[in-house]
Amino acid sequence: MAYLEVNGIPCVRGRLILPLSGVWVADVVAEAENDVGVFPTPGASCTVTFGTQSFQGTVRRSSNPFGTVFARLVGGAGGLPMDLEAKAYQNTTVENVLNDLLGDCGEVLADSSDQSVLTQPLASWARLASPAWQSLAVLMAWVNPGGNWRVLPNGQVWVGNETYPPTTMESAELLGYFPHLLEAEIFSDTPSIQPGQSYLGGQISLVTHFAEPGTIKSQIQFNDQQLSNVEDGNG
Repeated sequence: MAYLEVNGIPCVRGRLILPLSGVWVADVVAEAENDVGVFPTPGASCTVTFGTQSFQGTVRRSSNPFGTVFARLVGGAGGLPMDLEAKAYQNTTVENVLNDLLGDCGEVLADSSDQSVLTQPLASWARLASPAWQSLAVLMAWVNPGGNWRVLPNGQVWVGNETYPPTTMESAELLGYFPHLLEAEIFSDTPSIQPGQSYLGGQISLVTHFAEPGTIKSQIQFNDQQLSNVEDGNG
């Protein structure tokens, strides 16, 4: 079993980028001819597996030169770049506007989203004609400044405030620690670490998983705060 797969198809190499706010992205390279199946085409839904983690996404674009597939995959249904029409609202809630916005581009609001954000009343709101992600970002910046939104591994869109609980990752080997860059590199057989968690005493703002022939690693970036408790690579 390869550490990085798309719909069960092993990838020769790739990276999986998980931001604190926004859409996760995977760039992968796979053999076009394999024993598992045909690599999904642009617009098709897919499951990206890295180690013990699974991510539900969509093929954004791909090419197939010389029998090798190069593809970019994005979290969710891939609808957030879609241009939406302008729309006006009166006497509604943030949840209603969000569900409408996400429904118009084929995305789904996560049940785990912060209810204190979703239940906020909106006497009026005007959605300008713009890409869906931009409308989402503008709405969140207005109703919940300091909060975030991102596409979760299950492909749903989460909105809310960060609490930075400790990572549930079982174990990891610390490959490198760079406090001047607010970065760390780890190896883990169960790389379930996520942005919005804490590790090594720091708040995680970005996780990038790398898979190369014969090796994998995960790069972690932290919010700009004092890091502590760096011991044996375990948070």
